[in-house]
Order: sequence, then C-alpha cells, then structure tokens
Amino acid sequence: MNLSESYRKRMQELAGIETNSEDILSGLKKHAKFFDNYEDFENFYSIKGNHGIYYHITNTPNFQISQQTGPRDMSSMSSGSISEKGALMVTSDLEYWDEYYNSYDPDTPENEDVKRNYVAIIDLSEIKPSKLNPTQRGFGHEIYLKPDDTKKAKIIKVLNIQDARKFNDNFNKIKPNNSKELKKLWLLVHQQLNENSNVDKEFIFHGTNNAAAYHIQRYGGMKLNAANNNEPYISFTSDMKVAQYYATMKGGSSNGVVLRIKRTPDFFLSPKYKKNKGHEWVTTREIPLQELEIKTSNGWVPLENWDIIDKKIMTLSENNLPDMQSMLSKYKLRYPKDNVLIIVNINKLLARHKHDEPDYAFDSKETSNYPGRVDRAKEYWTNYANDPRPISPKDGTRNDWGDMTFEAPYVSIYNGKLGFSDGRHRVIAMKELGYDDIVIEVPKDQIHQFMELK
Repeated sequence: MNLSESYRKRMQELAGIETNSEDILSGLKKHAKFFDNYEDFENFYSIKGNHGIYYHITNTPNFQISQQTGPRDMSSMSSGSISEKGALMVTSDLEYWDEYYNSYDPDTPENEDVKRNYVAIIDLSEIKPSKLNPTQRGFGHEIYLKPDDTKKAKIIKVLNIQDARKFNDNFNKIKPNNSKELKKLWLLVHQQLNENSNVDKEFIFHGTNNAAAYHIQRYGGMKLNAANNNEPYISFTSDMKVAQYYATMKGGSSNGVVLRIKRTPDFFLSPKYKKNKGHEWVTTREIPLQELEIKTSNGWVPLENWDIIDKKIMTLSENNLPDMQSMLSKYKLRYPKDNVLIIVNINKLLARHKHDEPDYAFDSKETSNYPGRVDRAKEYWTNYANDPRPISPKDGTRNDWGDMTFEAPYVSIYNGKLGFSDGRHRVIAMKELGYDDIVIEVPKDQIHQFMELK
C-alpha cells in the first residue's frame, strides 16, 4: 500500500473529513526534492518544523489569502498591529495556536473558549524551502510568509476547529515520526528522481586519462585520495557525458578514457553540491580492479584485461602520428658537440644491426629479453609526441611547468659494424606504432656511413 492509499483509508475512518490533496504527504515530498543530502532535509523537518502541511487559524469560514490584508502582531509591544499587507502567518503546530486562541486542552475540553473557530489547511510546496524559516519571537512554531511567497501558497480546505483537530491528529499519525521513516521518504523521492532522469540506472562512470588508468591497473584498483585533494572518497557520475567531459579535460581527445562500475549500495550522493541531481556519486571504500571496466573501440572491457598500448595506437592513428621531421626539434642530443640527429629507415637499420651483431639484435618485442621496455617506450611516445606537457602520475592531469623531451637511439659504427649504445627498444616501439623512419643520434664524422640506411 502506498502513502496515498494509506492516507485515504485512514481518512475514511475519520468522520468523513476529506481534502483536495491526492497525497497528504505530497507537499513534504516536493520539498524533499530540494535537498541533495538527508541531513539538511532532516534539519528542515525536525529542527525547523516543516512537515508539509501548514495551518492558519482564523475566525473566517471562507478564509482566502489576500494581498490587501496582513497578519496581526499579537506581541505585547505591537498590541495587535497589522504587519505587511499580503503577508501571512502559518504554523505546523496547530495544537499550540489552538490553545493560545481557544484555550483548548484535550484533557479539559470543558474550559474551551473558542475565539477562532476555523482553520485553513495550506500547501506551501511551491515555495522554496529556504523561505520557510520559523520566526524567533518565542510564540511557538510560526512562519512569516512575505507577500511574494503567499502568492504561491494554496489553501487545501478550510475546516471548523473540531474537524481540523481530527485532521491534525490523523496527519500526525501519517507523517514520518522518526528519523528512519523520514529517511525512507527522502530516499524514495530521490530514487524516483533518478529513475525519471536520463542518467544510467545501473552503471556510474569516471573520466580520467590513460596514464591514470594504467596506474589503477598496476596498483590493483582505485584508492582514496589518489589525487591528494584531501577528499576521503572516490567520485563517479551517472551521466556518461559528464565523465567524457572530464576524460577530455584530463587527457585530451587522444588520451582521455572513461571507466565504469556498477552502482552498489555503498555509493551515495556527493555532499559537495547543493543541486546534485544524481550526477555525482561517491564511495568511501577503495575499489578493486576486478570491479572496473574501461571503454574502448571494442566496447566495455575489464580494466584488468586492458592493453594500454592497443588503446594508444588506435587513438594516435585516428589523430595522425607526428612525422619524424616535425619531431626533430623535440629531441635532445647527449653529446651536442660530437653528434648529430639524422632520420633513417627502421627496417634498413634493423637489418644492418642483425647482420653486424646477430647476438644482440632483435626485430620485435617478442624476440627481446625485455619486452616491457618496448611498451614503456610506446607509452612515453603516445603520451608526449603530440602534447609534451608532463602528466601527473597521481591524477593524470597535465602540468605546465615544462615540456618533456626525447632522446634518440644512440647508434655508431665501430670496426665496420653497426651497434647500439642505447635505444634498441625504442626502434621496435616506433616500428610497432606504424613508423617507417626513426630519428637516431650518430657521431658527426660517421654521417656518411649511415646514408645507405635512409
């Protein structure tokens, strides 16, 4: 049975009192939508006394909210003077004002002295919760509505005082009467908000770059405060577009990636934002690698099975590999006085090396004793060939304090044989990335001996 059905059933048991409200808690539910965290909503309900139904006690059976009249200030200093025209005083505490005006006490009803015999039941759900603050005059619960706000107030019904007391007793039984019931209502409202939105219902997403994703892969999962931002939680979003925006911001069009995870009960709406419509979810637990997936050209795949190199080959080919000639200025010579940079054909270079030093030569990652060096060389190139700004290993963002440089493989010829002092794996990396040529560093006095490798 839902709340509306429960309300109608109980109301039928009450002397035939009815209202125009389809759901007696609808006003409270509407206000619950404004609160992105439960603690603020609980304060609005419990401390400020806003329960979704409001009363105005009056001596007018056909009471209407008017912009020409205003409430009287009944304090001793004001002596009943009329305050601002169009304003209205309301309360959630009918009992207090019934006793104040009518001397009504349910234990001694014979002492009743009715001065205000009617009660207007009022809906304030169209007024922002921030406007519904109780006054501090010491007169019990009362809310002063300014003229602009009273235009949004709606009278549900005007009841005589006896029926209003029954209505109030019934409402007090239906409304949340403890924190557990109140939180259940708040969660139900926000669950419906998420179900009616365009966000993903099952998965939540995290935008980052491939360097950070690789770090997560090597670490074995996502840890708290990985970005050193003093936030004790990990953040995701239920909006794929938001995640893609952060991926592009952190890694650019080539190196941005999106991770996803199933939204489990330990995720909750971020408390950082007042208007968080489900677009940021956080958790205070570290996330194991096995729960994460990454979006690739082949769809979503487990992050633990992701090959960062395959991803980068795809993205670089889509954005065009920088040619070797344009990269010359980014290389740094080890020995600028003695050496120069030249561009040679990769296959010719590898063939000559295999002929001259067969015991040290290899022509693929698989035939190398250190295949990881090829992967690292490819990662470095794809990270910095197009954008030389350093990438932070902590959060994957790029820094502007200097550009990364490149060192070319150092090749020389001794006793007629070509050999590498450094950089054999970089040659294989460039070959696997699809290059035909490569920049190498050679002694100035040996340039002529490399002409056949161009």
